[in-house]
Amino acid sequence: MAKSGSEIRLSLILLHATLAVAFLGFFTYAVFTGSVNLVSNAREIKLNTLPAKLEFVLKYQAPGLFTLLLCVVYAMLRRGTSPARNPLSGNEVYVLAARYILTNTLEQYVLHLVSQLVLAAYVDALTLIKVVPLLAVFFLFGRITFILGYPLQRGFGWFVTLFPNIATVGYCVYKFLIQINLLI
Repeated sequence: MAKSGSEIRLSLILLHATLAVAFLGFFTYAVFTGSVNLVSNAREIKLNTLPAKLEFVLKYQAPGLFTLLLCVVYAMLRRGTSPARNPLSGNEVYVLAARYILTNTLEQYVLHLVSQLVLAAYVDALTLIKVVPLLAVFFLFGRITFILGYPLQRGFGWFVTLFPNIATVGYCVYKFLIQINLLI
């Protein structure tokens, strides 16, 4: 029996989600077991204070900012080299994909940045030194695969970006609820 279009779409979404979880899990395991070292001078880094932790987090925002800048430039180039040069010309169809990619990347980057800043207040220095570079790699890789797969094969990149954001926000909310004694 042939599958319907909605069954095929659901299968594709589940495949992308499963591949993303496998990639995220494998790479996280490799970093936390020491098989992959994302910070070569980790032993020299002293994160004894919250300002030092925040500085560390901010330094690792460069890959995310670079990705965001690429999306801005892509949208600008699409507009400048198409009949949509004038945004009121009725030719927005030429820049829709670039605008959607930029919007989604900006949304994901806000979650990425803010969740890491909050995370710095809750985790110890050794964990932060492993997690923040790992999140930066996930964001960069996820956004690149999202852009390259857009629109039909964007799921893997979207999940690689979203799942770490969900995990980080979830952990921060959990720690917050424990701190205010709502969870035991």
